[in-house]
Amino acid sequence: MKKSIKALLVVVLFASIHTQSIAQKLVSSAGKFSVKFPCLYEESVSEGSEQTTYKFTCEKNGQTYFIGYSLHRIEMKGHEDLAQVSVDSFIEAVQGDLTSQWEWKIANASGLKTLISVENGETLIDYRVVLIGQIQYQVVVLAAKNEYDQKAAGKFQKSFKIQK
Repeated sequence: MKKSIKALLVVVLFASIHTQSIAQKLVSSAGKFSVKFPCLYEESVSEGSEQTTYKFTCEKNGQTYFIGYSLHRIEMKGHEDLAQVSVDSFIEAVQGDLTSQWEWKIANASGLKTLISVENGETLIDYRVVLIGQIQYQVVVLAAKNEYDQKAAGKFQKSFKIQK
């Protein structure tokens, strides 16, 4: 009996470790994008009066991967200015400090990519935002500074593709 319990525990432990390491591709026809998460993601949806927001998150090896998009019901004008508003709002929400900021070109649109430090530099956040038509996209990777895996973050970010 004890051997079967130990065997069951080993199977359960292996399954949970294996599940965390499974990459999962997300294709959103409503959001018009695809991305490859390095692990199984969780999804949430929130309805607002002016937009519906979809969030997808997973965590692997202490690093969090996030894609969010909002479908706006009101006309969006001044996309580049709105991207800056998004960056400023995000920095305020996480109580972070902007480390650096660049233009982010994706699908013939201009957005912003930023590095943000939080908790006195202990946490690093790579925050990217672009608005295309009525959709705002956010691509985020965060981890403790000493655990931030740039190679894994880059692979995730490069897998994010806007569909036409």
